[in-house]
Amino acid sequence: MTSTPSSEERIPLSKLNFPKFHYRSNERLVGKFPEDRLLFVYDGVCVLCSGGAKMVAKRDKFDRVRFVSGQSELGKEFFKHYGLPSTEFTAQLVIADGEAFTGFDGFAETIRRLPISWLHLGRLLRYLPFKEKIYSWLARNRYRVFGRRSNCMIPPVELKKRFIA
Repeated sequence: MTSTPSSEERIPLSKLNFPKFHYRSNERLVGKFPEDRLLFVYDGVCVLCSGGAKMVAKRDKFDRVRFVSGQSELGKEFFKHYGLPSTEFTAQLVIADGEAFTGFDGFAETIRRLPISWLHLGRLLRYLPFKEKIYSWLARNRYRVFGRRSNCMIPPVELKKRFIA
């Protein structure tokens, strides 16, 4: 079994190198959650991240994505489990079909689940040159450029059922 990396190890911002459904391990470090859809764990106080979550939720016509704020207990458990910082978020975390993705690949995996017009964009994003450098710059500067809320975003009523924590 692959062990969880320490928070001091640098995790590449792409598909995390863990077996599928690693969060189901005997230690059960992550609480139960619905596994039937992609799970998008994002920084709930970041204006850019919250806006991205709302944008995906509005375009997800087939209800394929669920959202979890990184500040929630479940969100923190996921970040810790995968060795990502659970207080200073440097990437969103996406769990799709038991696999974990971060960075640009996480965003591309999410976009791929949207209707057909977005599917091709999601595929193209995977091959974008310098994608991780762009994502890393955005992640480091997101509060300065886009702003930060004092509290996590409260989803609109019509999208509330998609936000599980």
